[in-house]
This record gives sequence, structure tokens and C-alpha cells, in this order.
Amino acid sequence: MRAIALIAIMSLLIFWGCTAAEEYIKVEDSETGMTYSVSKSALDWFNKGNQLYNKGSYESAILCFDKAIELDPSYASPWVNKGYCLEFLDRYNESLKAFDKATTLNPLSSGAWNEKGELLQDQGKYDEAIKAYNISIELDPDYAYTWINKGIILGRMGMYQEAIKCFDEAIKCYDADHMKKPKHMSNPKDAKIAWSWYNKGIALEALGNDNEANAAFAKAKELGYTG
Repeated sequence: MRAIALIAIMSLLIFWGCTAAEEYIKVEDSETGMTYSVSKSALDWFNKGNQLYNKGSYESAILCFDKAIELDPSYASPWVNKGYCLEFLDRYNESLKAFDKATTLNPLSSGAWNEKGELLQDQGKYDEAIKAYNISIELDPDYAYTWINKGIILGRMGMYQEAIKCFDEAIKCYDADHMKKPKHMSNPKDAKIAWSWYNKGIALEALGNDNEANAAFAKAKELGYTG
């Protein structure tokens, strides 16, 4: 069997400036000594994009994700991370389109549906956002953050009882997760569970349930809410 080994990579910078990203990898056939130029795969470009994303180089990361998409149009993950980059760059309409594409290619991604819901929520498209959150919850009912987002929208729509149910679900998810962790790994001041209690307090206050609202606010403060 021929053993093909990687030799030193030649730095062929892409004209559109994806930082230190080589378009081709040189490989050598150890039997014949012949070298070949092999195009980087969609996964290579996706991984390079992730490296740049983690460094905060969002524009360069997007270029890498675009290259991954060009090589494999059915690959959903680059669309997801491109969406995050665009969101960080305040390019919200483009970000929404990216998450829309991601959920089309991979309708089982609860995280992508949640992000799509958040972007729709920010645009005031509450009915569409709730639909996205419902799909996310159906796919992953233990993802507390989606319950919080849905509860906030319902509260803004004046549907306080329904909102409280969502915050209770979020709290239940966090409590269950807290119970699973060893004591040394647990974080009783988790910001998101505190946020759930705070938002529940707002909904209770809107319903005139002041005593319960104050208890919820006190619980949020106990868990570290400082807003």
C-alpha cells in the first residue's frame, strides 16, 4: 500500500485575504517521489474559519466559511458559524439569512432554530420567532435558553401566564442540570437561571401578583442577578 506523506505546505495566500489559509496542500507519494496539489476540503476551510472566529477575526472567518460552502453546498455547519460572525458584525439581516439556510440544510439543529428565533425577535417578528423557538424546543426540550427567549416574547405580547410557564420550564432545566453535576462543578450563581427568575418576576408583577413577584426577584438576586 502506498504511504502518502504530507510535505511542507507552500504558502499560497488566497487573493481575498483569508489569513494564512492555503488553498492547496502539497502531498508526496513516498514510493514514486511525485508530488500532488490537493485542494483543501470543505472541512479544512470550516476548521480554519473556526480558528479565526475564536480570535475575533469575523470578516476573515466568513471568507473561510464561504469557501467551505462553495466546496460543499450541503454542509450546514459553515452556514451556522457564518451566521454567528455576521451577528457579531451587526449584519443582522444577512445573519438571519445564514441561519435560515442552516435550518433548511439541517432542520434538526435546535441551536440554529434558537438563533433564528432571536434574530426574528429582534426584528419584532414575534409570531415567526415563536415558531422557530417551538421547533428548537421540540428538538431539544432541555435547552433552557430557548424557553427563556420564548417567555420574553410572550411577556412582551402580554401573555404573562404563558410566559411564566416558559420561565418555569427554563428553571426546571437548570435545576435538573445542576443536580446532575458534582458539587465541585455546580455553579449556583448561573446567570441564565437568575435571569429566568427575574423575568418570571416581571411577568408576575404585570399580573398584580406582587408577593410572588418579589419572591422571584429575591431569588434572582440570590442567584447573582445584578441587572
